[in-house]
Amino acid sequence: MVWRDTQVPKSRREFCHQVHEKRWPFAEICRAHGVSRTTGYKILHRYEEYGEDGLCDLSRAPHSHPNETPQDIVDLVLAVKHLHPTWGPKKIIQFYEQERPELLLPAKSTVEGILGRHGLVGKRKKRRRATPSAVPFASVDAPNASWSADFKGWFRVGDGTKCEPLTVTDNFSRYLLGCEAMTVKDFDHCRGVFTEIFQDYGMPWVIRTDNGPPFASTGMAGLSPLSVWFIKLGILPERIEPGEPSQNGRHERFHKTLQEETAMPPSRSLQGQRNRFTRFRKEFNHERPHEALGGKRPASVHVQSSRKFPGRVGPMEYPPHFDVGTVYSRDFRWRGHKVKASSALEGERVGLEPVDERYWDVSFGPVVIGTLDTETGKMLKHKGVTLSNTWLEWESEHRQ
Repeated sequence: MVWRDTQVPKSRREFCHQVHEKRWPFAEICRAHGVSRTTGYKILHRYEEYGEDGLCDLSRAPHSHPNETPQDIVDLVLAVKHLHPTWGPKKIIQFYEQERPELLLPAKSTVEGILGRHGLVGKRKKRRRATPSAVPFASVDAPNASWSADFKGWFRVGDGTKCEPLTVTDNFSRYLLGCEAMTVKDFDHCRGVFTEIFQDYGMPWVIRTDNGPPFASTGMAGLSPLSVWFIKLGILPERIEPGEPSQNGRHERFHKTLQEETAMPPSRSLQGQRNRFTRFRKEFNHERPHEALGGKRPASVHVQSSRKFPGRVGPMEYPPHFDVGTVYSRDFRWRGHKVKASSALEGERVGLEPVDERYWDVSFGPVVIGTLDTETGKMLKHKGVTLSNTWLEWESEHRQ
């Protein structure tokens, strides 16, 4: 007869009893139970040595695993995972490659297995991906060539206070330059935050933002008091297209990490949230490996900008062949015309350059805010931001 899995211990017990009774030859008992003589002796010896426990199948797992990850490595993996719950296997390996280069680290799949066995890996959700589109910005090839700034989106801390996190990052090194928990997002408060950042790190050539206040407005060329201040400092505002956050994708992805690490759940108070941001900023810049940097930390890539913050800036200057007008309220006068400009340019000088006999481009520094029709005295808006190549060439020569 053939043994079934559910009857194995019972059949083996009968086999052993029949052998001990010695009523039939051993070979005949083995044939009756459908086992070889070798297997029969093995069963008999296990029964005599272990009793009833020897009748059950023993584990076939090897007693030793030559490729088993050493326990000290397992402990290190679990330690950094408990310290940084959002880090995955790749980031953990990159962390120890820099922190403990003498270690013989396991493969990513091995680290993932260690985390999985300890219940520290969540099931990854499938993400729907939009069709990629060309980003209308020049590539960033050095620190401080371009920064990104944005408000993450407000939330309330434990005591009910509204928190508006303003974040500023360097697009090349991913260095987190500023992460401030604000209660309002107006020009004066934002200028204060950016002033501290410029004093600490110098200034970039470009700051990329969305089209919302205080970075932009619905006025001429989307200028706001903050973007006008940037331009006077020699920083070009660069805005993504409306409804296209993917054009600032690296900063949007950073906000997801910021939320996971500092605001789930929020702190009990605004000061507590600020303390969290401070700790996160230090960790993000100096400890956390960044995949886009090949596992390097942002602090090892970022350098101070050579463009020092001047503090106060004078009025905007223009090439000699430009006509110049000064905006009062939201208008300026030119050759008998009262021309509407932008309230963000209150007290600022604008430059006018002839395009032909009828039309003149009106610019504030490098940004063309519109084209003046000299016959009607009306300003024609431009779609998107247009730069004055004439002003840029003059300013470059003037700076040298």
